[in-house]
Amino acid sequence: MKKIPASIQSLHIDGATYKLNPVTITPTFINFFYGNNGSGKSTIAETLKNSSGITWSNNTASQDCKLYVYNADYIKANLANYDNLPGVF
Repeated sequence: MKKIPASIQSLHIDGATYKLNPVTITPTFINFFYGNNGSGKSTIAETLKNSSGITWSNNTASQDCKLYVYNADYIKANLANYDNLPGVF
């Protein structure tokens, strides 16, 4: 099955975990990043959140897209203590 391309053509990551060995990711329409602690997942999230290192497709500009990063910071800011609602997030 052919993967659907994303509006982001590539993502160049050169911070934190990747400082000595920068990488370029070519994402598709749906992406999941998983790995051990310290493997660079948060660095990828920060790169996306800061819109740094992103190469957009020819017909897309950064202002045309809203990026959402659903990580621990998102959960803490939006869900963790939502009106003292009991539950697990």
